[in-house]
Amino acid sequence: MNSNSSTQLSTQLLGIMQKQLDLVANYNEYLNQIKMTITQGDAEELNQLIFQPPVDIRQIEEHRLQQAQLLSHHGYEADEKGLQDCVKECDQPALKKLHTSLIDQIRRLEKGLLINDLLIRKNQHRIRQTLQILSGHGISDKAVTYSREGNTSQQGDNKHCIALV
Repeated sequence: MNSNSSTQLSTQLLGIMQKQLDLVANYNEYLNQIKMTITQGDAEELNQLIFQPPVDIRQIEEHRLQQAQLLSHHGYEADEKGLQDCVKECDQPALKKLHTSLIDQIRRLEKGLLINDLLIRKNQHRIRQTLQILSGHGISDKAVTYSREGNTSQQGDNKHCIALV
């Protein structure tokens, strides 16, 4: 690749990757806010966050497609290996640094999505268990804590209805 073509490719790639980095970093911050809200149990703030995401995830994908098209146009594979090859051949320190930062942010995004998924599943499970206890659904006649009627089990002397607690 000649110097002029390399410089042009580097400039275009820098622009696309910087936009990707900004979007992914914003989405990571958004996921951190959701995680904090879930752990604090603030349902009202969680609803606001969920219904007003700061980043449209499709924008990240659009920039990824632009990057793939640019790489293909210059003879590289339109995947991570092609991007790595391109960054290596362009030999631009700013491009290498940006690529490293983007990879780091994408890994953080994947980890954040996994953590939030686990938190949501854990809380959903807790809510289901609570509703089963309160409603008596899914509780067998041999329940050790509460009966289907909401009374405590026969094991103790101080029986009282769950509704009275």
